[in-house]
Amino acid sequence: MNDLELIIRHMSCVTEELRVNVHSSSDDFFDLFKKILKSKKSQLRVNRFSIFAKDQDQIVSILSSLYPVFLKTIRICYHVGTQLETEKLETLDQWKGAEELDINDTHAITGDINNFTHFSCSKFRIQIISASDLNVLKEAFFKSASFEYCSITYKDFNNAHEIPNFFGHPHHVDPNNTTVQRWSFKYPNSRNDNLLIVILIHCPEFDRCTLETSKPINVKSIDSNFGQEIPQDPPTEMYHYLY
Repeated sequence: MNDLELIIRHMSCVTEELRVNVHSSSDDFFDLFKKILKSKKSQLRVNRFSIFAKDQDQIVSILSSLYPVFLKTIRICYHVGTQLETEKLETLDQWKGAEELDINDTHAITGDINNFTHFSCSKFRIQIISASDLNVLKEAFFKSASFEYCSITYKDFNNAHEIPNFFGHPHHVDPNNTTVQRWSFKYPNSRNDNLLIVILIHCPEFDRCTLETSKPINVKSIDSNFGQEIPQDPPTEMYHYLY
């Protein structure tokens, strides 16, 4: 522990990645580690942060010790008996400033979907989602110049029947699997970028994709090449479908 304390106390440059596993560590170790972080005069400058935790306060405590300006990626593994309540995390500047989020939680998190819209790349499992939540994400991703993808799994879907009220009828439904629905929306002020929304069983996905004007679009290949080729709806003279 003395060596770790010396390393942390003298960390002044930007560290590419910090990985912390307190899930299999004793409580004494975490208490000591937290004390070391608090004793450091400045926050740790880290680009990517990964934590395997057994307690929500552990995540908040360590995450809040990182310099928000430098933190770009947050990865959380949380496999304990209680749900991960992200409300405290969502108030942190580190959360608000990060660009990528990956939460691996077997029990599904609870949180406000509005506080997940700023991530350019995100993957998480949430307890409850609704059609209006998906529309919040869609509208936010449309306004974001940096958005790339978002993959969500959920336990409960409220008002799923209201999706057409927000997205319209699906632009493509697989006749062999009607549970898979797809929408493709053209980005405003962009000639080639489309927002692809795919709703699978228990898994809505959002993906920003670029159409190549010189390349025909093979509708049949969408299933096996998700995010590679997206039909424009309606097709223009510059695009055509292959069947």
